[in-house]
Amino acid sequence: MDFFRRQNWDIIKYTWLWFTISGVVIAVGMGVWAVRGLNWGIDFTGGSLLRYQFERPLVTGPGEDIEVIRKTREMLESMGLGKSQIQVADNNQIFIRTPQVENDAEARERDRKIAAGLQELFGEQGGKLQTLGRETVGPVIGKMLTKSAIQALTLGIALILLYITIRYEFRFGVAAVLALIHDTAIVIGAMAILQTELNTWFVAALLTVLGYSINDTVIIFDRIRA
Repeated sequence: MDFFRRQNWDIIKYTWLWFTISGVVIAVGMGVWAVRGLNWGIDFTGGSLLRYQFERPLVTGPGEDIEVIRKTREMLESMGLGKSQIQVADNNQIFIRTPQVENDAEARERDRKIAAGLQELFGEQGGKLQTLGRETVGPVIGKMLTKSAIQALTLGIALILLYITIRYEFRFGVAAVLALIHDTAIVIGAMAILQTELNTWFVAALLTVLGYSINDTVIIFDRIRA
């Protein structure tokens, strides 16, 4: 219990341990990324948008759309389409965004199975199901957005380096940039190891990590200077 009551922990003494853990995680993560790649979601790869409509409303009260989405997702997971994105619109329409398939015949067969599954799930409540069509959609995070994000990140790193150099010292600025690169590599490496699906939520999480990283770094620099 003394460990939890102590106010001063000599973490610097074990610097070699922290560097070793970080180095192993980054090395393994980058190795997995190089061999297996990242598990890009539909937001990055694009796919097909399937639209279905029932005769009667499926949603008649608050929160019922969540239950419709849950049942639809369970049905899609049984078909190996767990990555699909589901949306309920106008109370009686279901939009499903699925990964792209290799050929049109396979796409039609998949659409038929999904329509049959939806009819079985919600036919008693919604009546007859009508297929409104299928269209190919591009990635939400396209090449242009990715290029802009990389340019913004490069500019941000340069401005951080300049600001911390003026506020503290140049070596502090270099350390802050290295910390950002380190934290980014840790997150991406962990995602590569776990093969977690990457979507727009991953981008938001990564930006949050970078924000807290530079904030904590500046706080540490203040304590060092003090």
